[in-house]
Amino acid sequence: DERVTITAQTNNVNMQNFSDQNLTGMNSGGAGTSVTKSLGINYNNKIGKKIDINGSYSFNENDNSAEHNTCRQYGLAADSGQIYNEFNNANNNSYSHRLYLRINYNIDSMNSLLIDPQLSLQKSYSHSSLFGSTTQAGDTLNKTVNNNQANTLGYMFYGNILFRHRFKKQGRTFSINLNTSNNHNNGLSFLNAQNIFYANAAASDTLNQKTNTLWNNWNILANATYTEPLGKNGQLQLQYNYTTQPGNSIRNTDNFSLPDGAYTIPDSALSNTFSSNNTMQKLGGSYQYNAKKIIASIGLYYQVAELYNNQSMPYSSTVDKTFSNFLPVASFQYKISDKRNLHVNYTANTMSPSVTQLQNVINNANPLQLTTGNPELKQPYSHNIMMRYSAIGKNSNMFFATVNGTYTQNVISNKSIIADSNTLLNGNILLPKGSQLNMPVNINGAWSVYANLTYGIPVHIIKSNLNLTLYSGITNTPGIINEIINNSENKNVGLGLTISSNINENIDFTFTSNASYNATINSINTAVSANYFNESSYLTFNWVLPGAFVFNTQMNYQTNSGLSDGYNQNFLLWNVGFGKKLFKKRQGDIRLTVYDLLKQNNSIQHSVTESYISDVRSNILQRYLMLTFTYNIRNFHK
Repeated sequence: DERVTITAQTNNVNMQNFSDQNLTGMNSGGAGTSVTKSLGINYNNKIGKKIDINGSYSFNENDNSAEHNTCRQYGLAADSGQIYNEFNNANNNSYSHRLYLRINYNIDSMNSLLIDPQLSLQKSYSHSSLFGSTTQAGDTLNKTVNNNQANTLGYMFYGNILFRHRFKKQGRTFSINLNTSNNHNNGLSFLNAQNIFYANAAASDTLNQKTNTLWNNWNILANATYTEPLGKNGQLQLQYNYTTQPGNSIRNTDNFSLPDGAYTIPDSALSNTFSSNNTMQKLGGSYQYNAKKIIASIGLYYQVAELYNNQSMPYSSTVDKTFSNFLPVASFQYKISDKRNLHVNYTANTMSPSVTQLQNVINNANPLQLTTGNPELKQPYSHNIMMRYSAIGKNSNMFFATVNGTYTQNVISNKSIIADSNTLLNGNILLPKGSQLNMPVNINGAWSVYANLTYGIPVHIIKSNLNLTLYSGITNTPGIINEIINNSENKNVGLGLTISSNINENIDFTFTSNASYNATINSINTAVSANYFNESSYLTFNWVLPGAFVFNTQMNYQTNSGLSDGYNQNFLLWNVGFGKKLFKKRQGDIRLTVYDLLKQNNSIQHSVTESYISDVRSNILQRYLMLTFTYNIRNFHK
C-alpha cells in the first residue's frame, strides 16, 4: 500500500522528464537546445480502508538557447504589403519547484471528500538579442537592434475541495466543489535599443530603460450540483456556479538619466496601474434520457457576468459592464446497432478577457512593433457543434466521420495600426513610417468548419492494419488593419495513410504519411496571400535478430513549399540503433543509437493570423550518439 518513487536525470538532448509549467511568461516554444536537470519524489499510501494519499515534489532546471529567424507578410490594403524580418538569439534559464498533494477520503458508503492542493514556484533569467527590419516594395523602412534582460519570479497556488453525497434513492446525488488558484508574477527587465526610422530621422532614438512589473490574479470558484432521477430512464441535473477573479497589475518604466547615472526618469506612456474584479454567476439545469439505443440531453443555463476594471495611472478611468447570456447545451447519441453509432453535440460558452488584454499600457519590448491592452473588451460568445459517426464492419473494417463547427461573436482579435507615414496616436504615441501598434479588440465574423474521414482495413498478408484519413477545414479570422476589416481565410485539405504491423514478436514496423495543402487569402490585399504544401512521412522498424541482437531505425522525411524565401527546406531525420539483449531471460539491453544520422534536423513553423502570414525557422538539436543500458526488473519480492 505504501510506495516511494525517486526519479532523477540530467541531459543536454532536450529530454524533459516533468512538465515544466511556464509561470514567468518566458519560454522558447520548444525550439533550440536545452540542458535539463530534474529530481522527482512521489509518495503513495493507503491508510486503512478509507484514505488514499498521493504526494509529490519535483525540481526542474532548464537552460535553453534558441535562435529564431522570422518572416511576416502583412495584409496591407496597398499594392505591396510590408514584410518584417527578425533574427532573435535568446537564452533562458529557469528553476522550478512543484509540490502536489491529493487526499481521497471515503467517509462512508454515501459520502466522500477529495482535497487536492498544489504549489509551484519558478524563477527565470533571460537574455535576448534581437535584430528586426521592415521593408516595403524593396525599400527599408526601419531597423532595430536591441538587447533585453529580465529576471522574473512567479508562483502559482491551486486548491480544490470536492464533497460528494449519495442519497438512498438511486441516482439522487449532491456535490459541492470549492476551487481557488492564485498566480503571482514579479519581474525586472532592462531594454537597450537602437532604432532607425528612415522616413523620419528625428524619430530615430536610443532607448535605455528599466521596467518593474507585478501582477497578481486570483480565481475563486464555488459550484453546487444536484441530480434527481425522473422516471425509469431520465435524470435531472441542477447546477449553480459562482466565480470571482480579482486581479491587479502594475508596470513602472524609467528611463536612464546620464546626469544621475541611474534610472530616474519616469516614462508615463509605458507605465500603468490597473486592477480588475470579474464575477460570474451561472444557474440552470439539464435533463438526460438514457435508453437502450438513445442517450440524449438538453439543458439551459443563465449567466450574468460583471467586468469591473479600474485604472489609476497614468490617468484614472473605470469600466463597469454587465453581460447576461443564455447558454444552451444539447447532446444526442444514437446506437444504430452494436457496431454503428451517431453522436451530435452542441454547446455555447463565453470567455472573459485576461488582465493583460485589458491593461492599457504600451509594451515596447520590440520598438518597431508596440503592443497595448484594451479596457473596453467584451466577452466573446461561442457556438460549437460536433457530429460524429462510427461504424465497424464484419471484417474488422472501421469507418469514422467527424464534423466540427464554431462561430464566435465578439471574438477577441487583433487591431493593427501600421504606419504608412509618420503618425501621432492619442497625442503622445509616435509611430514612424513602417512601425506598428497592436491591440486586442472585439469583432464579429470568426468561424471555422472542420471535417475528418477515416477508413481502416486489415491487411492479412502482412499482418497489418491500413488506415486512410481525409480531412479538410476552413477558418475565417477577422482582424482590423489600419481601420479596415481584414478577413484572413485559411483553407486546408489533407490526406493521411498509416500502415501498422506486428508480424511476430521479432519484427514490427509502422509507416505513416501525411500530405496537406493550405491556401490563405487576405480580403484587403489578395497579393499578400499564400499557398503552402507540407508532406511528412515517418517509418519506424524494429527487428530482433538471431543471437538476441536488436536493430531499430526511424526515418522522418519533411518537405515544404510555398513558404517565404529561404524557408522552403526539405530534410530527412534518420535515427539508427543497434544493440543486444543480455542475460538468460533477456532482462538486459545494451544499445548504441545515432540520432539524426545525416545531420539534417530542422524546425520550421508556418502560421496564419488575422494580420499576417508568418514563417519561423529555429535552431534545433542535431546529430548525436547515445549508449543506453536497460535492465528490466520483472518481479518485486513481497
